[in-house]
Amino acid sequence: MMAYWLNGIAIVGYTVVAMRRSLLLLLAAALVVTSPATQSVLPFLGLFDTWADFRRRIDELTKRRARLKSDGGANDSQGP
Repeated sequence: MMAYWLNGIAIVGYTVVAMRRSLLLLLAAALVVTSPATQSVLPFLGLFDTWADFRRRIDELTKRRARLKSDGGANDSQGP
C-alpha cells in the first residue's frame, strides 16, 4: 500500500511540474499532499495509474494546451 501511496505522490508532483504555470493546480496539489482528509486518494491514484497511465494523459493534455496557445485557439474542434 505504501508503494501505491508514493506513486500517487509522484503523479501529483509530475502534474505540478507539467502544468507549471497553474497556481490553482499547485494549491490543489499542496492540499492533496498535506491534508489528512485527501491522503486516502493517493494510494488509489497510484494503484489505478497501473492501468490508466496518468502521466501519458498529462503529457497529452500539456501538448494540447501548448498547441492551443500557439495557434490562438483557431483549431479547437480538431482532435489530438
